[in-house]
Amino acid sequence: MDKVIKTKRKALNGKYYDFLFEVTKYLQSQNLTKYAFYKLRDQAIEDIYNAQNEGITIEKIYKRGYELHFQKKVEKLPKMGVLEQISNISMVVFVLFSILLLFVYLYRLFVKVETYYSQGINLYISLDNLRNMVIYGFLGSIFATFLQKIDKKRKWIQASIITGVGLAFLILLIVLGNVVTENIKLNMLIIVPVFLALGIGFYFLNDFLAKKKYSNKILSENE
Repeated sequence: MDKVIKTKRKALNGKYYDFLFEVTKYLQSQNLTKYAFYKLRDQAIEDIYNAQNEGITIEKIYKRGYELHFQKKVEKLPKMGVLEQISNISMVVFVLFSILLLFVYLYRLFVKVETYYSQGINLYISLDNLRNMVIYGFLGSIFATFLQKIDKKRKWIQASIITGVGLAFLILLIVLGNVVTENIKLNMLIIVPVFLALGIGFYFLNDFLAKKKYSNKILSENE
């Protein structure tokens, strides 16, 4: 966020700040690409900041209401596509699992059981425990999806994708369970940085897709 815009947002008081929160929540629900959302959010901050300075009540900032005011603007801006949604979900999943694995590794340094313990830089874990970790991780991702301020359709799409990926992992672990009988050794110095790198990689992929789509939209309007 631009420093000037950030300063104006911080300068909003009471009901004006609450009104901005309400408008922002509406814009987040419209499934816009990241930079399209930023454009309208920054415009809302400008509008509400100017209204506060001029003593205009929040009811009069947008004469027809903020939803009608932004509706036509939303329709002209690019929406988030499937690839952006997948990259966004993948980013969350990989970052979540890297944190979860690190937490489990540290916990199992002190609380060890035969099928689940940490030693040196390695986490030794049975397939049953790994399966449970996958279930908890993907359930956490689904829960986080429904906490997001996005429209219901997009929430269900994301939850379906996460469920599909989670089931694929579970099926893979079930198949491996017929072959592997000993604990699996996970090197934390390798797996955690790899998961974090994948999460960061998907973040930049999402950013690239959003920026490209927004730039193409602006170019097409200027032609």
